[in-house]
Amino acid sequence: MTTPFTARLTELIAAAPLHSPDSLPYVRPAFEDTLAVVFAGWGEPVTRRVAALYPGGAEMRPDGSFPVHPEAAALLLGTAAHALDYDDVQLTSCTHPSAPIVAALLGAVQSEPELAPRTTTAYGVGLAANVGLGRVLGFSHYEKGWHATSTIGPLAAAAAVAYLYGLGPADAGHALALAAAQAGGLQRNFGAMAKPLQAGLAGCAGLRAAQLARCGLTADADVFGAKGYFDLYGGAERGEDPDDVEFAIDAGEISVKLYPCCYQTHRPIAVALQAREHLHREGIALERIAAIDVVAPPGSYLPLRVEDPSIGSEGKFCGAYTVACALIDGMVGLSHFEDESVRRPEVRALMERIRMIEREGKPDGLLRRGSPVELIARDADGGLLVHTEVLAYPGSPDNPPTAAQREAKVRDCLAYYERRTGNGIDYENFQAFVAGLLSPARRMPRAAAGD
Repeated sequence: MTTPFTARLTELIAAAPLHSPDSLPYVRPAFEDTLAVVFAGWGEPVTRRVAALYPGGAEMRPDGSFPVHPEAAALLLGTAAHALDYDDVQLTSCTHPSAPIVAALLGAVQSEPELAPRTTTAYGVGLAANVGLGRVLGFSHYEKGWHATSTIGPLAAAAAVAYLYGLGPADAGHALALAAAQAGGLQRNFGAMAKPLQAGLAGCAGLRAAQLARCGLTADADVFGAKGYFDLYGGAERGEDPDDVEFAIDAGEISVKLYPCCYQTHRPIAVALQAREHLHREGIALERIAAIDVVAPPGSYLPLRVEDPSIGSEGKFCGAYTVACALIDGMVGLSHFEDESVRRPEVRALMERIRMIEREGKPDGLLRRGSPVELIARDADGGLLVHTEVLAYPGSPDNPPTAAQREAKVRDCLAYYERRTGNGIDYENFQAFVAGLLSPARRMPRAAAGD
């Protein structure tokens, strides 16, 4: 007999009704956002190194057919999606949900385009699995040092592809267990090429698990039972009781990243941008600031492992660096995480005056929403120059992105893609490309002969 959690999840995978793109309104924006960052990440060294493993890989474009095995396509797409740490976030699970799920789905559909009409619902199923797993594991899973995108992502991607393939409950359970056998990823790799690769591996693992289950490979019937996935991957304290978790594919709990860096820098960036506006309005120069404290709830800075970034990717995990960029430049964009940017003397000088401070207390969630981030800047005599605070994460369901912000991000990603690769796709053609992926009438080109 399986646990209620397994029974509910496998039943969702096997029996979720088919939805149109219009009936799950969060799916289209999720694909748009994910594919925009795939384009932006296409020329990054980590993506190029992965592509070089496969014949013709270096010549592939993200909007073309993939002359590689579906698993390889998922690996490449998932890595590119996370290469710039610009992909979306799910607050409950502390994951980047769409990179593995979208990569796995596109890898599967590239070889079986007749499955394309099921893509919208498949994404919803994968996201529901992602949220449900995160609710049970709780924050202590992340606190333990796991890269949750890489531990939850394979199972979420497997759930999505299992629905795409039309697997029944038993085979869906096998797919989840096979994905769990491949789950893993470390926060120790944050700031290195391995971090985006871990997202690619998650998507690849999920697709592989569903393929293996589809061809009859069996695994444990209830990977969430005693001494299973939750017991092994969980931290000191579990989140919710798995028996109480219900699954719904219409709860699009996704946060869009408006800055291409770790999401735990986003509230500090937002509070710094507010402070900058105040300083400019009052005519106060940054040179007058002797000390800046950026104060956050306990546990907020756990993933911000880098204090002295020497390359652009390390800057994404340095709180003082991102705050300094926001205060000096009034924005934080893709150009701030190129290697030369982290060495700017004016940024380095301001970083020396910034302290990232956590309030005392027990962490109760990396992305908790109930306590603000504050910026307090003082002069050399200790006088207060500015005090600002931000409660909601930018781009989160509590502070959703505007249509203009979404468009600006996509256009920035496409421009970055052209600068890095020499290839171009304009905004209108990109939108048509995304729409085609989710169209019930879609006919996707098959992989090249001989794959």
